[in-house]
Amino acid sequence: MVQQWKIKKVDELAEDFKNNKVACMIDLHDLPAADLLSIKTAIKKVAKLKMTKKRVIERAFEKSGKKGVCGLMALNPKIPAIIITDENPFKIYSMLEKNKSPALAKAGDIAPEDIVIPKGDTGLPPGPAIADLQKAGLKAAIKGQSISVMEEKVVAKKGDEITSAVCDVLSKLNIKPMEIGINMIGAWEDGIIYEKDILAVDGKEYERKIIQACSGAFNLAYNANYLTSEIAPLKITEAHLNALNLAVNAGIISKETVEIFIQKARAQLGALAGALPENARGDVAVGVSTSAEEPQNEDKKDEKKEEPKEEKTEEEAAAGLGALFG
Repeated sequence: MVQQWKIKKVDELAEDFKNNKVACMIDLHDLPAADLLSIKTAIKKVAKLKMTKKRVIERAFEKSGKKGVCGLMALNPKIPAIIITDENPFKIYSMLEKNKSPALAKAGDIAPEDIVIPKGDTGLPPGPAIADLQKAGLKAAIKGQSISVMEEKVVAKKGDEITSAVCDVLSKLNIKPMEIGINMIGAWEDGIIYEKDILAVDGKEYERKIIQACSGAFNLAYNANYLTSEIAPLKITEAHLNALNLAVNAGIISKETVEIFIQKARAQLGALAGALPENARGDVAVGVSTSAEEPQNEDKKDEKKEEPKEEKTEEEAAAGLGALFG
């Protein structure tokens, strides 16, 4: 006969699954009770952590009627527990990772990364410790008042099982390659199961990729003339500039181009006048820049003032313009 507490627990869990959007499978293997309590406190505002037997969790998944949620059991947690929440599963994973703390390795643990013993002074006094270092495959020797490692060495590669000899050395050197915390191995949301390798997102790298994707999409849309609210204003500006350029080159006068033609004519007139002798320029003003090497000095007392020139008559001015235009 099924125990009454199990039936009640299944009903409670199934109801929780129905009332929340996300279920996260976690593995509490090797997690100290004190750390579990602190993590539960850290996430209590956004999630609930439920611990019970595997079969109870499995039956609650089935009773909830949520599509695909039973697939979480295929992740094979050693000591399963469930986090139930409406929060984004990636955010929950990030919260749990931030609450992890470094820990010493135990024999049989799997190295999460390459474990390296660096070259240099260990601070250990001469004695039996040198034999322990050598047993772990390290080249060690006594230098002065302490033991030194003569060559850097990888004592355990990522994925390798950590031996007791290596654990002993890591403990002596206070190297903590492991992490204590809740191990979230997967999450269910809207019928999709996200495993740990998908949940472990680098926030900065993710942001960089989004920016890169947006930039690429913008360039593609612009070059393909695909009009959107972002592309249309730029394309209108581009079309206006192209039309203006075409009108100017074709000599078409309009209210947009007339000022350009006037400025162009003035520039050409000034350039032509500047190429003529001074007495052939008529009334056309030609600007003369003062050399930086010979600055004007208003304080020179010896400088002679130029005699004022007589104003030209209208006939002389007309004669000057006639000479300018041939």
